Amino acid sequence: MKNRISSLVLFAVLSTSVVVLATPQQSQTQTDLKPPSIAKRLALTHDQQVQFKAIHKDQKAQLDAVTADTTLSPRARKQKVKEIHLAADTKIRAILNQSQLEEYDQIKRERQEAAKMKREGTAPMPPAAPPSAPPQ
Repeated sequence: MKNRISSLVLFAVLSTSVVVLATPQQSQTQTDLKPPSIAKRLALTHDQQVQFKAIHKDQKAQLDAVTADTTLSPRARKQKVKEIHLAADTKIRAILNQSQLEEYDQIKRERQEAAKMKREGTAPMPPAAPPSAPPQ
């Protein structure tokens, strides 16, 4: 059950590119999902960074509340998480310009692919090593 919730949260994070921390381990291993990294990659202005951080903070608070709500069925929890992520995604898209939206979509695609590979138990192929020079 806990693994299923973690997988759902990971998928949602990847689909919105906004970090949502379901467990402390995720917060340490997925630092590239945090707002400062995204701000750098998207070249956000100071105002956009402030808005982005506010959206992230609000989303995290909502998700923490859903996670803590033991009255929700797994299906209801999944639906609520999805709604929260979609709302955050809409807010994020509203503050981005066209080139940032293109990069944002690229980030989402990369994260979806990474999640897919993780679910399938595969890892991306490392780049081929350059041919080594013969010893002299």
